[in-house]
Amino acid sequence: MQKHAALLPHTITLASAAAASTGLPYLGWAPVERAVAVAMLCLALCLLCDVLDGKLARALGVSSPLGAQLDSLADLLAFGLLPAFALAKVLNPAGTPSWGVAALCVVYVLAALLRLARYSQRGLVRTRFGECFQGLPSSVAAILLMAGVVLRQFWQVPAPALAGLTLGLAVAMNLSFPFPKRGIGFYPWLLLVPGLLGSAWYRMLGAGL
Repeated sequence: MQKHAALLPHTITLASAAAASTGLPYLGWAPVERAVAVAMLCLALCLLCDVLDGKLARALGVSSPLGAQLDSLADLLAFGLLPAFALAKVLNPAGTPSWGVAALCVVYVLAALLRLARYSQRGLVRTRFGECFQGLPSSVAAILLMAGVVLRQFWQVPAPALAGLTLGLAVAMNLSFPFPKRGIGFYPWLLLVPGLLGSAWYRMLGAGL
Protein backbone atom coordinates (compact mmCIF):
# COMPACT_ATOMS: atom_id res chain seq x y z
CA MET A 1 0.00 0.00 0.00
CA GLN A 2 2.82 2.41 0.90
CA LYS A 3 4.47 1.73 -2.46
CA HIS A 4 1.27 2.69 -4.28
CA ALA A 5 0.85 5.78 -2.09
CA ALA A 6 4.29 6.99 -3.21
CA LEU A 7 3.08 7.11 -6.81
CA LEU A 8 1.05 10.26 -6.16
CA PRO A 9 3.89 12.56 -5.01
CA HIS A 10 6.15 11.04 -7.68
CA THR A 11 3.52 11.85 -10.32
CA ILE A 12 3.34 15.45 -9.11
CA THR A 13 7.15 15.72 -9.31
CA LEU A 14 7.06 14.33 -12.85
CA ALA A 15 4.34 16.85 -13.71
CA SER A 16 6.77 19.59 -12.71
CA ALA A 17 9.41 18.10 -15.01
CA ALA A 18 6.82 17.84 -17.79
CA ALA A 19 5.81 21.49 -17.40
CA ALA A 20 9.44 22.64 -17.57
CA SER A 21 10.11 20.36 -20.55
CA THR A 22 7.11 21.90 -22.33
CA GLY A 23 8.35 25.43 -21.77
CA LEU A 24 11.88 24.76 -22.99
CA PRO A 25 11.14 23.98 -26.67
CA TYR A 26 8.40 26.64 -26.71
CA LEU A 27 11.01 29.24 -25.87
CA GLY A 28 12.86 28.16 -28.99
CA TRP A 29 10.09 28.45 -31.57
CA ALA A 30 7.59 31.06 -30.32
CA PRO A 31 7.71 34.87 -30.60
CA VAL A 32 9.33 36.43 -27.55
CA GLU A 33 6.14 37.77 -25.89
CA ARG A 34 4.33 34.45 -26.20
CA ALA A 35 7.43 32.46 -25.26
CA VAL A 36 7.94 34.40 -22.03
CA ALA A 37 4.23 34.16 -21.12
CA VAL A 38 4.21 30.39 -21.59
CA ALA A 39 7.53 30.00 -19.75
CA MET A 40 6.13 31.99 -16.81
CA LEU A 41 3.04 29.77 -16.76
CA CYS A 42 5.24 26.66 -16.81
CA LEU A 43 7.35 28.04 -13.96
CA ALA A 44 4.21 28.74 -11.92
CA LEU A 45 3.06 25.14 -12.43
CA CYS A 46 6.50 23.87 -11.45
CA LEU A 47 6.45 25.92 -8.25
CA LEU A 48 2.99 24.59 -7.37
CA CYS A 49 4.14 21.01 -7.93
CA ASP A 50 7.32 21.64 -5.95
CA VAL A 51 5.25 22.74 -2.95
CA LEU A 52 2.73 19.91 -3.22
CA ASP A 53 4.94 16.88 -3.83
CA GLY A 54 7.01 17.24 -0.65
CA LYS A 55 4.02 18.07 1.55
CA LEU A 56 2.11 15.10 0.19
CA ALA A 57 5.03 12.71 0.58
CA ARG A 58 5.47 13.74 4.21
CA ALA A 59 1.74 13.55 4.91
CA LEU A 60 1.57 10.03 3.48
CA GLY A 61 4.82 8.96 5.12
CA VAL A 62 6.35 7.94 1.79
CA SER A 63 9.44 10.18 1.60
CA SER A 64 12.20 8.21 -0.10
CA PRO A 65 15.63 8.54 -1.77
CA LEU A 66 13.93 8.03 -5.14
CA GLY A 67 11.56 10.92 -4.45
CA ALA A 68 14.46 13.13 -3.40
CA GLN A 69 16.36 12.34 -6.60
CA LEU A 70 13.30 12.95 -8.78
CA ASP A 71 12.71 16.25 -7.00
CA SER A 72 16.28 17.46 -7.56
CA LEU A 73 16.23 16.54 -11.25
CA ALA A 74 12.84 18.17 -11.77
CA ASP A 75 14.11 21.28 -9.97
CA LEU A 76 17.10 21.47 -12.29
CA LEU A 77 14.75 21.55 -15.28
CA ALA A 78 12.28 23.96 -13.68
CA PHE A 79 14.54 26.33 -11.76
CA GLY A 80 17.79 25.97 -13.70
CA LEU A 81 17.18 25.38 -17.40
CA LEU A 82 13.75 27.02 -17.84
CA PRO A 83 14.66 30.49 -16.49
CA ALA A 84 18.05 30.34 -18.22
CA PHE A 85 16.40 29.68 -21.61
CA ALA A 86 13.88 32.48 -20.92
CA LEU A 87 16.82 34.77 -20.19
CA ALA A 88 18.42 33.81 -23.50
CA LYS A 89 15.15 34.49 -25.32
CA VAL A 90 14.78 38.09 -24.10
CA LEU A 91 18.47 38.91 -24.46
CA ASN A 92 18.63 37.48 -27.97
CA PRO A 93 15.08 37.35 -29.45
CA ALA A 94 16.35 36.76 -32.98
CA GLY A 95 18.04 33.55 -31.90
CA THR A 96 21.31 34.41 -33.60
CA PRO A 97 24.48 32.87 -32.10
CA SER A 98 25.71 34.79 -29.06
CA TRP A 99 28.53 33.33 -27.00
CA GLY A 100 28.06 35.95 -24.30
CA VAL A 101 24.41 35.03 -23.74
CA ALA A 102 25.27 31.34 -23.91
CA ALA A 103 28.02 31.75 -21.30
CA LEU A 104 25.67 33.66 -18.97
CA CYS A 105 23.06 30.91 -19.21
CA VAL A 106 25.65 28.18 -18.63
CA VAL A 107 26.90 29.94 -15.49
CA TYR A 108 23.36 30.14 -14.10
CA VAL A 109 22.52 26.52 -14.90
CA LEU A 110 25.78 25.24 -13.38
CA ALA A 111 25.18 27.35 -10.27
CA ALA A 112 21.67 25.88 -9.92
CA LEU A 113 23.07 22.38 -10.43
CA LEU A 114 25.74 22.89 -7.76
CA ARG A 115 23.21 24.41 -5.38
CA LEU A 116 20.82 21.44 -5.75
CA ALA A 117 23.67 18.96 -5.24
CA ARG A 118 24.81 20.81 -2.09
CA TYR A 119 21.28 20.86 -0.73
CA SER A 120 20.92 17.11 -1.33
CA GLN A 121 24.08 16.59 0.71
CA ARG A 122 23.55 19.12 3.53
CA GLY A 123 19.78 19.55 3.79
CA LEU A 124 18.23 22.16 6.08
CA VAL A 125 19.80 23.81 9.12
CA ARG A 126 17.99 24.91 12.28
CA THR A 127 18.39 28.50 13.43
CA ARG A 128 16.41 30.88 15.64
CA PHE A 129 14.32 31.57 12.53
CA GLY A 130 13.34 27.90 12.31
CA GLU A 131 14.34 25.58 9.48
CA CYS A 132 16.53 27.35 6.94
CA PHE A 133 18.10 26.62 3.59
CA GLN A 134 21.79 27.37 3.17
CA GLY A 135 22.03 29.97 0.46
CA LEU A 136 19.30 31.20 -1.87
CA PRO A 137 16.96 28.35 -2.90
CA SER A 138 16.92 27.62 -6.62
CA SER A 139 13.14 28.17 -6.71
CA VAL A 140 13.46 31.73 -5.35
CA ALA A 141 16.36 32.42 -7.72
CA ALA A 142 14.19 31.25 -10.62
CA ILE A 143 11.35 33.58 -9.57
CA LEU A 144 13.71 36.55 -9.33
CA LEU A 145 15.36 35.78 -12.67
CA MET A 146 11.96 35.44 -14.36
CA ALA A 147 11.00 38.77 -12.75
CA GLY A 148 14.00 40.29 -14.52
CA VAL A 149 12.95 38.62 -17.76
CA VAL A 150 9.39 39.99 -17.51
CA LEU A 151 10.67 43.47 -16.57
CA ARG A 152 12.85 43.48 -19.67
CA GLN A 153 9.74 42.77 -21.70
CA PHE A 154 7.83 45.66 -20.11
CA TRP A 155 10.44 48.35 -19.52
CA GLN A 156 13.42 47.19 -21.53
CA VAL A 157 15.66 46.72 -18.50
CA PRO A 158 19.23 47.05 -19.85
CA ALA A 159 20.95 43.79 -20.74
CA PRO A 160 23.93 44.51 -18.40
CA ALA A 161 21.51 44.90 -15.47
CA LEU A 162 19.83 41.59 -16.27
CA ALA A 163 23.25 39.94 -16.65
CA GLY A 164 24.29 41.35 -13.27
CA LEU A 165 21.11 39.98 -11.67
CA THR A 166 21.80 36.57 -13.18
CA LEU A 167 25.37 36.45 -11.88
CA GLY A 168 24.28 37.71 -8.46
CA LEU A 169 21.68 34.96 -8.20
CA ALA A 170 24.22 32.35 -9.30
CA VAL A 171 26.53 33.42 -6.47
CA ALA A 172 23.74 33.74 -3.88
CA MET A 173 22.55 30.19 -4.54
CA ASN A 174 25.92 28.84 -3.45
CA LEU A 175 26.62 30.93 -0.37
CA SER A 176 25.95 29.60 3.12
CA PHE A 177 23.75 32.29 4.68
CA PRO A 178 20.54 31.01 6.34
CA PHE A 179 17.41 31.53 4.26
CA PRO A 180 14.12 30.80 6.09
CA LYS A 181 12.11 27.98 4.59
CA ARG A 182 8.81 29.53 5.69
CA GLY A 183 7.43 32.97 6.43
CA ILE A 184 9.45 35.83 4.98
CA GLY A 185 11.70 33.39 3.14
CA PHE A 186 8.82 31.81 1.24
CA TYR A 187 5.52 33.67 1.01
CA PRO A 188 6.64 37.06 -0.44
CA TRP A 189 8.37 35.33 -3.35
CA LEU A 190 5.46 32.99 -3.98
CA LEU A 191 3.02 35.92 -3.96
CA LEU A 192 5.15 37.60 -6.62
CA VAL A 193 4.40 34.79 -9.08
CA PRO A 194 0.74 35.66 -9.92
CA GLY A 195 1.76 39.25 -10.66
CA LEU A 196 4.55 38.13 -12.98
CA LEU A 197 2.28 35.60 -14.65
CA GLY A 198 -0.47 38.17 -15.20
CA SER A 199 2.01 40.75 -16.50
CA ALA A 200 3.53 38.33 -19.00
CA TRP A 201 0.15 37.25 -20.34
CA TYR A 202 -1.09 40.84 -20.48
CA ARG A 203 1.94 41.72 -22.58
CA MET A 204 1.34 38.76 -24.89
CA LEU A 205 -2.39 39.46 -25.36
CA GLY A 206 -1.65 43.15 -25.86
CA ALA A 207 0.67 42.21 -28.71
CA GLY A 208 -2.18 40.26 -30.33
CA LEU A 209 -0.40 36.91 -30.14
